[in-house]
Amino acid sequence: MASTPSSHIEARQTAYAGNGLFARTAVPAGEEILRVGRPLVAALDSAQLRTTCANCFVSAYNNSQSQDEGAVGGEGTLKACLGCQVVRYCSKDCQSVAWKHSHRFECKIFKALHPNVLPNTVRLVMQLLLRRHNGALSDSAWKSFLDLESHMADFKKSKVQNEDNLTTWQTIELMSHAVVKYSGTKETVDNVQAMLARAMINTHTLTTPTLDPIGLCLDPRTALVNHSCTPNAHVVIDRGCLALRSLRSIPLDAEITLSYIDATTPTAKRSSELQSRYFFTCKCSSCSHLLTCGKPDPPQDPSFERATAAAFGLQSEAVSLQTLEAARKLEAALTALQAFPPYWQPYASIQHQAFLNALSCQIWPLALKYGVASAVHIEPLQYPLPWHPIRVVRIWILLRLMVQILGLLQEKDDAVQALKHLNLDWRNLSITLYRQLRDDVAKSHGTDSSLAAEVKAFGDGLGDPSPGSEQMTAEVALRFLAQQLDRMVIKV
Repeated sequence: MASTPSSHIEARQTAYAGNGLFARTAVPAGEEILRVGRPLVAALDSAQLRTTCANCFVSAYNNSQSQDEGAVGGEGTLKACLGCQVVRYCSKDCQSVAWKHSHRFECKIFKALHPNVLPNTVRLVMQLLLRRHNGALSDSAWKSFLDLESHMADFKKSKVQNEDNLTTWQTIELMSHAVVKYSGTKETVDNVQAMLARAMINTHTLTTPTLDPIGLCLDPRTALVNHSCTPNAHVVIDRGCLALRSLRSIPLDAEITLSYIDATTPTAKRSSELQSRYFFTCKCSSCSHLLTCGKPDPPQDPSFERATAAAFGLQSEAVSLQTLEAARKLEAALTALQAFPPYWQPYASIQHQAFLNALSCQIWPLALKYGVASAVHIEPLQYPLPWHPIRVVRIWILLRLMVQILGLLQEKDDAVQALKHLNLDWRNLSITLYRQLRDDVAKSHGTDSSLAAEVKAFGDGLGDPSPGSEQMTAEVALRFLAQQLDRMVIKV
C-alpha cells in the first residue's frame, strides 16, 4: 500500500515533551489519521524469521488468526532466500521488493553468520546504515532519523539491567561493536551507539493484524507521537503498511497520543516503566489523578499484595509446565485473586493467559468461560470503546471459538458435551457477535484491512439469522452467555 500524506496532522513543539503531532482538523473516532506505506526500517524477531515474510510481514499462519490460538499453517508456505537462508518470503514479488529495498546489502552478512542470527535491534540499525552507505536512503529520510531524540545521556546513567545483568548502556555498547564489525562501513562506534539509542526509544512493536508481536519497526513520522495513558489513537500494521488511527474523536488542535505501555496497570507501575524505558514522567490526567482505567488505583492493601504475590508465583510456575498442568496453576492463581475486582491487574492478564492456555489444551468449555467472562466483566472496563483493537481481536478469537463449538456440538464431540445442556442457539449467538465485530473492525483496523476482509468472509459463512434474533445486541448476548456459563463447574 502506498503512503497517504494526511491533512489531519502537523508536527508542533509541545510544552512538555519536545515535538508532537497535532490535529489540523477535527478527526472522528475510528478514522485513519496517517498511513505509511512502508516504515523507514523494520526487523523481525529472530524467532519469527522462519514463519513470517520479511517484506510484508504476513505470517505462514493464517494472517488474521492469532498464533496464540494454536493456528495451523507452516513455514513451508514461505520460501527462504537462496543466498542467506535466513529470511523468508511469501511470494516472488515480496522477495524482489525486499532485495531492491535493503536485502541486497545484508544478504552476504547473514549468510556468513548462518545459522547464527543477529538480534533484531542490531539488524534494524545495520539495515539503516547499509542503505545509507550504499546510497539507497535519501538525505531527507536520513535526517528525519537523526533528528529523533536519542536520550544518550539518560541511557548512560540508567542502572536498569536485563536478564544477563547488563545495563541498557552496556547492551548498546555490545550491539554497536556488532553493527560496526558486520556492516563493514566506516561509521564510528559513537555514531552507531547514538543510532541504537534512537532505535530503542522510537521504535514501535511490529505486530500482526491480530496484535501478535513479531519484531520492531520505526518511522520518523509516527515516532513523533507522544504518550498518554488515556490515548486517543493507536497503530495498526497490516501487510507491511503502518497506519495511525483515531480511537476517540480528536478535536481541532488537540495533540494525538499513543500508549507506549500497558495502561491497565496501576499508576506507580506505569510511571516506573515509562521512566526506566523512555526517561520521562507522564503527566496525563490518569497519572495526575492516580487513576487506572478511569477508576482509582488499587489501594495499598496488604491482603491484595499477598494475593498478588501468590498469583504471580503460580503464574510463573505455569510457564514451565505442560499445558494441562499449567491450566491448573492458572486457575489457582485466579482463585487467589477472586476477592478483588477482576479488572485489577494481574487478574485480568492471568485470566487472558488462562484463556489462551485452555485453547491450547483444547478444553473448549473452559476457554469459552474465560473468554466470555473477560469480554463481559473485564475488557469493557479496561478498554471502554468497543472498537479498541484489543477488544476487537479478542472478540474475533471468541467468535471463532463459538463457531467451532457449534460444529463440535453438531458432531456430538465429547469435548463439548458439557455445553450441550445449556440448550443455546449457538448459531444466532455467533451471528449477533459477528454483526458487532463487523462494525467495530471497520473502525479499529479499517474497511480495507486484511482483518476486516477475513471477518466478512467468516460472517458470510454463517448465513442469515433466525427471525427475531436481530433485536439482540452483542452485549446482551454475551451477558446472557456469561450467566449460563457461570452456573457451570468445569474441572481442569
